[in-house]
Amino acid sequence: NSTTYHTEVGYDSNANKVLFLNTGNQDSLRGRVGTISGTDISLGTEVDFGGSAMYPVPGSLTFDSNVNKFVFVYGTSSAARPYNARTMTISGTSVSAGSEVTLASSGESNLVPYVIFDPSINKAVALFMENGPKFRLLTISGTSLTQGTTTAIPFTTTPVSGINGEIFSSCVDPDTAGIVICYSTGTAETRITPAKFS
Repeated sequence: NSTTYHTEVGYDSNANKVLFLNTGNQDSLRGRVGTISGTDISLGTEVDFGGSAMYPVPGSLTFDSNVNKFVFVYGTSSAARPYNARTMTISGTSVSAGSEVTLASSGESNLVPYVIFDPSINKAVALFMENGPKFRLLTISGTSLTQGTTTAIPFTTTPVSGINGEIFSSCVDPDTAGIVICYSTGTAETRITPAKFS
């Protein structure tokens, strides 16, 4: 019932339901669970998760099939523009969120973090810009997130953002037990690189 920005959607293969998240109008995160029946969808009650006001650029959502929970990463509206992360758990037709953790305390303004679940290590890989491209591995325990060390990604060129601040796109490569990362250099070219984490 209000302005929303950049709704993210993910599929929970355990609950057989979809999760919708939106950032509101520089407000706190909100979510709803959707249940598909035939060609129809029914929606659970909207949940306001509270926490940090979110900057109106996209976040990124991935499903951890090892523990049947989502990880959501996003930028906030505070002056330092930190990136945060939290877990999301579907139960019935509702969704609950874990506590916010700080992915990067001084993220780059208007740039969007990205997250993908890597089944070869049963961890989520968060990609973001903080004085250059970085990653952190995220492990879910209960509803909490444990973060690995912030580590630079050794790209040969620096990624640049798209029109809405998106930096990265990625998919899982089951043949190499890793992921493939895609990004733009801003010089009319796209670069693609395989990556393995441990």
